[in-house]
Amino acid sequence: MYSDLLASARTFLTAVVCWSLACAVLPAAAAPPRPLCIPAVQQFNPKNGTFTLQNGSRIVIKKTQYGLCISIARLLSRELHLHDGVDLPISSGEARPGDIRLLIGTPGKHAHLTEYKLAVGSMITAKSNTTDGLFYATRTLLQYLHGTTSVPKGVTTDWPTYPYRGLMVDVGRKYFTVEWLKHEMRLMAAVKLNVLHLHFTDDEGFRLQSNSHPELNIGTSPVYTHKDIRELVAYASTYHIDIVPEIDFPAHCGAILKAHPELRLVAASGRSLPNDMDISKPAAISLVKDLLHEYLPLFPGPYWHCGGDEYLHRAQYSQYPQLAAWAKAHVAHNAAPWDTFIAFINMEDEIVRRAGKTMRAWADTYEFQAGGNDPLKLNRDICQELWNGYDNAGLMMKEGFRISNASYPVLYYNVGVGASLPEQQAATMLTTWAPNAFYQHGGSWVSVPRSANLQGACYHIWADNAHAETETTIANNIRLPLCALAEKCWNPGAAKLSLSGLQCLMAGMIQTCVAP
Repeated sequence: MYSDLLASARTFLTAVVCWSLACAVLPAAAAPPRPLCIPAVQQFNPKNGTFTLQNGSRIVIKKTQYGLCISIARLLSRELHLHDGVDLPISSGEARPGDIRLLIGTPGKHAHLTEYKLAVGSMITAKSNTTDGLFYATRTLLQYLHGTTSVPKGVTTDWPTYPYRGLMVDVGRKYFTVEWLKHEMRLMAAVKLNVLHLHFTDDEGFRLQSNSHPELNIGTSPVYTHKDIRELVAYASTYHIDIVPEIDFPAHCGAILKAHPELRLVAASGRSLPNDMDISKPAAISLVKDLLHEYLPLFPGPYWHCGGDEYLHRAQYSQYPQLAAWAKAHVAHNAAPWDTFIAFINMEDEIVRRAGKTMRAWADTYEFQAGGNDPLKLNRDICQELWNGYDNAGLMMKEGFRISNASYPVLYYNVGVGASLPEQQAATMLTTWAPNAFYQHGGSWVSVPRSANLQGACYHIWADNAHAETETTIANNIRLPLCALAEKCWNPGAAKLSLSGLQCLMAGMIQTCVAP
C-alpha cells in the first residue's frame, strides 16, 4: 500500500519541473532568492558560494549535549542516507569544515521559543535553544539538500508564527493502522506540523483499549492497545509531535451507551437519546473519572481533549428536568439547566489539570456562556477549538480563552468526498485564508487580530462514511491541504504560492516521508 502511495507521490511531477515552477511563483522583484522550502522560511541572509557535502563530512554534536541531540542526529543521518544516498557518521568531537554541526544554545527569554538558525558556510551549523527548534532546522536542511549535496551559503533564521499546527484523525469511526499513522507523522514532521489529535471515540466505536471498562470495547474491532499507544507516542516523540487524545463526552457516546444503556439521557416524555449521556447520574461521572485516570498517564503530551460538542441546545434542556434539578442542587438555587453541562466540563478540566496537562474542547462548550448571567462559568484555562461558525473568536480571546481554528469549510475532510474538495481547500488556504480567519455561520468570514491566545489551526479527517475510501486514498487526498496548512501556520506572511507551485514543491520534499 505505502509503496503505491509513495510511487504516486514521486510521479506527481518531475523534480526539475517542480522546482522551476515553484520559483516562478515568487515575486519577480524578490532578491536575493531564498532556498525553497515548505513551509517558507521567515528569513534568509545569503552569502557568496555554496557548501557541498564531501567524503569525510560528519554530523557533529557536543559531548555535553549528547543526550539532547543524539536522537535528532541519528534520524538526520538515516534520512540523508535514504533520501540522498549520503552516509554521514555521527561524532561528538570538534566540528571541522564540511561537517553538519547540531547545537543547543543557552536557554533564555526569546520571542520565539522554537526559533532556529541554520548557518551554511565552510560547515553547516544548526542551532536552537530548544530540541524542537533544532529538529525543525534539520527538516529545513533536508529540503535544502533534497536531490543534491550542495546548498547556497547563507543564514536561515526561522520560527513558527503559530505554536499549534496539526492534524486530527477520526479513529473512533474508522480504524487507521499504526503504520498509516506513522506515515502521516513523517509527512507532518517534514512540513513542521507538531500535533496529532486522535479522536478515539464516537457513536460508532470506542477505539482505545480500556482495562478499567473492557465492556466499552465490545463491538469495536480492532482497537488500539496500550502497547500500540506506547509505540505511537515514542514514534511521535522522535518526530517532535505531540499526540492529543480525545475521549468525547457527554455526546457522541453511542458506543459507550451500548454497553451502559442505563446511562442514556432520558426525557420526561420517556424518550431516550442513544448517544447522549445523563451527566446527572453518579454512575456516569464515575465511569468518566475511571477512564480519565486510566488514560491520562498513557499520553505524556501537554494536552487532553474532552470533546464536549453537540450535546443539547438551550431549548432542549427543558425536556430533561433531571439536569435542571442537579444544577440547582449542586451549583446554585438560580442555576440554569445547562450549568450541569458546564460543571461536567469543569470537572473533567480539574482532573486533567491535576495530571499536569491542559484540556482542549470543541467550542460548543463555550456557547452557553454567551449573553448569560449564570452563576457558573466555564474554566478559562480550557483551550477552545472553533469549528461551526457560532462563536466570537475575538470575544473569546478577550475573555482569556486560548483558541485554535477548526473552521469546517476549509479544515474538514469527510471521508468519501474525493480529491476535488481538499484541492479547493488548499487553494483557499494559500490565497485568502489564514489561521486568524474564522468561518461565521451563514457563510461569511471574520479575521481577528493575531494574539498569543490564538494558538493555530488543525486539519481534520472525519470518518462518518468510514468505508468510502481506503487509507491510501485518504492520505493522497489530504496531502495538499495539509501542506497548505503548514505554510499558513508557520509563515502566513510569505509570498503567496499558487496551488501548482505548492504541488511542485511537494514533489521535491515528499521523499522525506519514506520510513527511515
